[in-house]
Amino acid sequence: MSRANLPSAMENSFQNSSKDLMSKHPDVKGVLCTDELGNAIYHQGSLKEGSAAIVSQLVQIASHIDPEFPAPIITLHSPDSRVVIGRNHPITVAVHRIGPTDPAKLDDTETSNSASE
Repeated sequence: MSRANLPSAMENSFQNSSKDLMSKHPDVKGVLCTDELGNAIYHQGSLKEGSAAIVSQLVQIASHIDPEFPAPIITLHSPDSRVVIGRNHPITVAVHRIGPTDPAKLDDTETSNSASE
């Protein structure tokens, strides 16, 4: 195998993180990482390379809604799954999870406004 076919250190990092996330959370069915230009850097599972530009654009558009909050987290809900998209410049990450999409049924790791008692 030539050096050109070997994954980069960054791709290895995304691959290891993705495998770790998907093994610890069986409801995670896909991961997609993009650069600032909407190019897919890494993808695994249900999220495909063809969605990279859309994912990147969604975060860029949402960041214009409130310039004081330039790194929004977007959640797209469907009846049986959700895609959570966030950006940590210059990388945008999307995670596809199956399961309940009713916020009242989500665990504390997915709600940002859980009440502490």
